[in-house]
Amino acid sequence: MGLDSRVASHFGRALFYAVVNIDNGKVTFEIVENPRSQGMRPGEYALTIGVNGVVTKGDIGVRALNMLAQAGIQVYVAKGETLKDVIEEAKNKTLSKYTGTGCPGKRL
Repeated sequence: MGLDSRVASHFGRALFYAVVNIDNGKVTFEIVENPRSQGMRPGEYALTIGVNGVVTKGDIGVRALNMLAQAGIQVYVAKGETLKDVIEEAKNKTLSKYTGTGCPGKRL
């Protein structure tokens, strides 16, 4: 749904991701399927494509959080409900830093 896409409440469980680039106020983005469908964890994917930050609406798994932190990638929390809202928060630098410890995920 493009800019009207709803933001998932958990980073690793999102069906799709928006890879957003904001350069001098100009925004471009690409919607990609969750990389788990190709056998790659979302945190690994973020590292592979060289992101500067990751945004979640709610939570993120412990493994992804630790992987991103070790690479110096900040995780942020958005208040907005849509991709458009989140992009505005990023442009206005009003995203909050994620302060949680990550969710442990499902135990098998």
